[in-house]
Amino acid sequence: MKDSEKNQEIEAKFPVKDLRKIRELLELRQAELLMDKSYEHNILLDTPTNELLAENARLRLRKEGSESILTYKRTRKNENNIAYREEIETRVDHFENTRLILNRLGFLTFFEYEKYRSTYRLGATTIMLDETPIGFYLEIEGPDEETIHRTASLLEIDWNQRTDKSYLQVFQEWAAENGYPGRDMLFSSAPFLRG
Repeated sequence: MKDSEKNQEIEAKFPVKDLRKIRELLELRQAELLMDKSYEHNILLDTPTNELLAENARLRLRKEGSESILTYKRTRKNENNIAYREEIETRVDHFENTRLILNRLGFLTFFEYEKYRSTYRLGATTIMLDETPIGFYLEIEGPDEETIHRTASLLEIDWNQRTDKSYLQVFQEWAAENGYPGRDMLFSSAPFLRG
């Protein structure tokens, strides 16, 4: 969840096998659907010497429908597999021109990833259901670990499966485990594990 003054995000990510079951539980719990299955194309950028990654930070440009969003994220701490991040976002008018400006400023794309995301609101939490080329994931953002844990329990999610890893880290682990040589997590170049 983002604190408007501190731009803070507190979240946990969970691999899931059955999004249909999660959707049914969200409906049963009367969660509000904020966005239904929207395609996202994301690029992560850094300097040629990876200065941002060295500081646990990322610069992301996202295209979602007709909107483009530029985001700076920096991990403040990871505790109990919960990620606490500074997150500053702004909408930009043109995805490719923004990418070109960032390239001219010395930021290069080092990872691209795609997903389909559905977003829900349940109490004080925001729940994102992600369909990626390497599987399904659920993210829960909330004001604190206890609230995130409570929401995970309501959705019958195994708390011990949580991770504080970014999609870059999740993909790199998946690629190493599966002998996948590609740099990016794209539907066109990696198997999509639909249930």
